[in-house]
Amino acid sequence: MKPTLLFAFLSLLCTNLWAQDLILEIRNGRLYPIGHNHARFSLEGFDGLDLVITCDNGTVSRDSSYLLIIPDKVGQVNLMFSKVENKDTVLLTEKRIRVYPIPLPQASVFNKVSGVLSVEVLKKAKGIESIYVDWEITGCGVETSITRFKIIAMRDSELVGSVEVSGSRFTDEAQAVFDKVESGDVVYIVDVFALDGLKKEVEVNSLRFEIDK
Repeated sequence: MKPTLLFAFLSLLCTNLWAQDLILEIRNGRLYPIGHNHARFSLEGFDGLDLVITCDNGTVSRDSSYLLIIPDKVGQVNLMFSKVENKDTVLLTEKRIRVYPIPLPQASVFNKVSGVLSVEVLKKAKGIESIYVDWEITGCGVETSITRFKIIAMRDSELVGSVEVSGSRFTDEAQAVFDKVESGDVVYIVDVFALDGLKKEVEVNSLRFEIDK
């Protein structure tokens, strides 16, 4: 075998061995297009001092064996692990990882989206909360907040009152609607919008509460 072909064969063999030795652990199991995707990696038998890690979607930064991966978009990100050899970078292995869309946050009042509530409890809530119920998202440090919603109070088929609210808190006008409701009425909170983890306004779930004074 010619020296050039032998060198190419050994290089390919070495790369394959490196690929088998890569262990990558995503802290929350999934990647999202946000800035809090933490991962841990190891390459057995490699000290990592001259290891170069790059990606083709967003950025990746490294602190020892820990990575912070920040994809720019949903789809996939390809992590490339290379070593420095004679002032050149040689690809050791690469890992393709799916990037998931951020799920919608959930609107709630005292962690409830429906059921029976008294007017007293409704007023004590002060407003609507917006949270991520998925631990993979909360583990990434993603924040969300309600931007606007509409309250409709019904008594059978008759309208008791309605009001549109900007922000997350119940306004004086909202409280005035609550003052009119009686036991057996139904309060709907609809057209609920929130800022998601990317600070984009999205429509989230509606709420429905039967009033029991």
